[in-house]
Amino acid sequence: EVRKYCKWDRKHTLHKETR
Repeated sequence: EVRKYCKWDRKHTLHKETR
């Protein structure tokens, strides 16, 4: 989940999830 990622890390994850 994105919550488990750091603030900067979750940003990158959001991009991946959007794809």
